[in-house]
Amino acid sequence: MQKASNRGSNPRNPVFSKLILNFYFPIKLIMFKKTIEDFTCFNCGFKVKGNGFTDHCPKCLASKHVDIEPGDRLSKCRGLMLPISIDYLKHEFTIVYICLKCGSIKRVSAAPEDDKQKLESLTRVKKALNNKFK
Repeated sequence: MQKASNRGSNPRNPVFSKLILNFYFPIKLIMFKKTIEDFTCFNCGFKVKGNGFTDHCPKCLASKHVDIEPGDRLSKCRGLMLPISIDYLKHEFTIVYICLKCGSIKRVSAAPEDDKQKLESLTRVKKALNNKFK
């Protein structure tokens, strides 16, 4: 005699496991949309040549709050975002921004064309703050 196959409720079935996981722990898929856009910096007026990943001015590091998720351009805020800190995560520098309009905090990867002195100044500020509040 053969056992009746009950594929839908077998916890070892990968499809069943994925359905259960997504029900209890919804997974948000982020689909980055690469859009090549040139723009003028909202802060310093520098003409920025976009490459599809450009999300901030390489001269002053300022950004504009245009995304909810990377590349979606769905944020209604459109406020000026200024760099407040820098982190080194997963072998790359990440710039931490705060939106001056809504207070949102975002992290974005530093680009190779970013002003090195500006990045270094963020590092010095972070070290000074860390030393002051130890």
